[in-house]
Amino acid sequence: MNRERKIQQRADAIVEAVRDGQSMEVALFADYLDKVGDLTSEIEALTPTTTVADMVEAYIKPVTGQRVLSEWARDVAENDQAEIEEDEAERRAA
Repeated sequence: MNRERKIQQRADAIVEAVRDGQSMEVALFADYLDKVGDLTSEIEALTPTTTVADMVEAYIKPVTGQRVLSEWARDVAENDQAEIEEDEAERRAA
């Protein structure tokens, strides 16, 4: 399978995992949103029961949030693939 296809499949899997509410991926995306200052941007009012998952779910409802999620997932997938390729190159060199 070529590099681009691997990256796209991984990015799609990450997006789907966030949409499905899988805790690890939701936490990673929430961390990213927090770093860029957008985590609470789609929440009208924080309450004592508002969870990080609630904030992420609200963020990805509009098209702009879906686009950000897709772009972030693509970046993560590209980084993952680069690490895999580096590991393989090191193994071959050893």
